[in-house]
Amino acid sequence: MDTDTAATGNEKGTEQQQQEQHQKPNASTDDLTKGNRIVVCQNAELTMEDVTISDVKATAASVQELVDKYFNNKVAGDVNVVGTDGYQVTMSAKDFLAAKISLDAEGIAPVVWNEDLGGKGKVKNTDYVVTAEGEAIIFPAETITGEALLDKLGLPKDATTYRFVATDDFYLECNAEEMKTAELRVGLDGTINGSLPIKKAGGKINDVLYIEIVK
Repeated sequence: MDTDTAATGNEKGTEQQQQEQHQKPNASTDDLTKGNRIVVCQNAELTMEDVTISDVKATAASVQELVDKYFNNKVAGDVNVVGTDGYQVTMSAKDFLAAKISLDAEGIAPVVWNEDLGGKGKVKNTDYVVTAEGEAIIFPAETITGEALLDKLGLPKDATTYRFVATDDFYLECNAEEMKTAELRVGLDGTINGSLPIKKAGGKINDVLYIEIVK
């Protein structure tokens, strides 16, 4: 009797775990309305190659791969690449897609550059990239609120939903008012996590890959 009861209890526990797992939000399987994305470059999974940039040996990824993998819209218009010092380069879609990104070039990372454009196609210590279509790549170095992030990028602050999606496809959503005080938090170990003023999951989400703006 005890053995049977224990087995039944285990089965119920397993069933509950499976049910909870099934109910866990999953951006890759749930039926979601898509929107423009703000991609956290440090958490993107990209193919790296050895490069030399400004006499610094480093590794770099293809912008084309990042766009193909994570953006919802094709890049067709001009793209603004902005450094932490305010320096800005505007590239055509073609030039931008042919560019590279390095996160480990000592002293100048993050750096976005197109070798064919020379110095005019290079932004050291890149802060963010924004496309004409309203998608972005960011390189968070310190904690920032949702309001400050949208202000900086010039992206809509009145969307219906802001969806924070993690590298494992878990996601949390908030509205425009909640987005004002939501945060992307940069840890001492370099992790970039989200904190939202909502009850679900305590408003915590680890390893944010992108924020999706659903109008």
